[in-house]
Amino acid sequence: TNAPFQARTLDSQAEGLGDIGHMGYFRPAAQRLWDETLDWFERLRSEQRAA
Repeated sequence: TNAPFQARTLDSQAEGLGDIGHMGYFRPAAQRLWDETLDWFERLRSEQRAA
């Protein structure tokens, strides 16, 4: 496809969360990671609207 590709690497260690594993991302303690991801989606949506 011609769809643009973007990837993000989330670092739980850098956020002070330690090892969280795959499912740990969905636990309340990982909210800082969710907020970053939601902000990223919002920026993408804003960019698409501006285009």
